[in-house]
Amino acid sequence: MEILYENDPAPRLVEPYATLEGGGGSWYLVGWCRTRGGVRGFRTDRVAELSVTATTFEPDHVAAITNDLARWAVAPLT
Repeated sequence: MEILYENDPAPRLVEPYATLEGGGGSWYLVGWCRTRGGVRGFRTDRVAELSVTATTFEPDHVAAITNDLARWAVAPLT
């Protein structure tokens, strides 16, 4: 999927993995950001535009995402 994030003119190509509720009741889309080359959490209320693309992927980054989600459990987002 492609995400245009608030205050960032460059689109992000994201392999979505999960949605989580973070601190303060905000929801996050967690996935592998191909544009930035790493795990990212996108606050859904800051997503300006989202497009489903024809791009497919194999979940190659499951270990990195799982480790990051475990870190969130220890130090939740506020």
